[in-house]
Amino acid sequence: MAKKKASVKPSQPAENEDAASPDRLTDQPATESAEETTTPTRYVLVMYQSPFGVINSMNHRLFVDIQDILDETVESSPEDTSIDVWIESPGGSANVAYKIALELRSRAHQLHAVVPDYAKSAATLLLLGFDHIYMDAAAELGPLDVQVEHPDRENVTVSGLDMAKALGFLSEFSAEFILQSGADIIDATKLSRETVLERFSHFVATFLEPVVAKLDPQLIHKASNDLDLATKYATTLLANRNVPEDHELASPEHLASHLVNHYPAHEFAISREEARGIGLPVSDVQEYDLWNMAKHLHRKFRKQLFSDPRTDTVFHMFNVDDVLNDEPPTEGHDDAETTNSSDAKAEE
Repeated sequence: MAKKKASVKPSQPAENEDAASPDRLTDQPATESAEETTTPTRYVLVMYQSPFGVINSMNHRLFVDIQDILDETVESSPEDTSIDVWIESPGGSANVAYKIALELRSRAHQLHAVVPDYAKSAATLLLLGFDHIYMDAAAELGPLDVQVEHPDRENVTVSGLDMAKALGFLSEFSAEFILQSGADIIDATKLSRETVLERFSHFVATFLEPVVAKLDPQLIHKASNDLDLATKYATTLLANRNVPEDHELASPEHLASHLVNHYPAHEFAISREEARGIGLPVSDVQEYDLWNMAKHLHRKFRKQLFSDPRTDTVFHMFNVDDVLNDEPPTEGHDDAETTNSSDAKAEE
């Protein structure tokens, strides 16, 4: 643990006392002693994931790997530990993201995240448990509307929000269509309102019957439950951050609901300004003291990804003091472990 000695000034004699008095030197024992102040031991966890390969998302294997690397690297107590996570991830399992957030919080009093490009979906959920987030100018987070499998298309997912709201949308569409078009028919045909509503309602019901038949009540119920789960996870993580009291942040309940229900599509890019605007503790990444190192490693990762599509992730953890003593921050940390799909499959 890194420790610094507090600067303590020696006792000064009173104006009416002789500083060199033998009585003072022998009869007055020193009552002040140097106190120690501690600074947290700071670690960095690098997790740059690609959209390809085995470890391409937040899955249980990643959770186990994070537990292992924390056991191997972190030596300080949780109250004396700070962890920065450099992250690029498309997301994955909300359950795994929640477990990773809980695991990191159990190891560190302070959690900070650095997002050079994107941390979407479940990766956004993970970062809700962090005390501060640093984002680059074009970096993005994502909505928390969970994804569910398409009922008719294999390996295709759709927004759980779309699925859960499908019946409500069809009901609103039917009512609006009947009211607007029915009024035009009444004006054109001079038929009674009751007759038009009866016949036109039957027409709309027949028209929408094939659409309604494709809706699976079980899938709709599952999507609704998954959305509730994401909201609960988000609320819990937001409520357990160590954010300074003078920071004006949105309430956990309001922010969680906003991230789950507000955005029009799962692909929506929540920019740095948008994230700040909804109440997340976000700063420009240029304010992060190790940004040059994080950027260097991220650029190297992307070049490797483009040259070798099998690349899954850069996964590494280090003590900041150890690295800074070995090399300057601007050179980056090149010893990060890179896993590719063929290696990962060979290990399984």
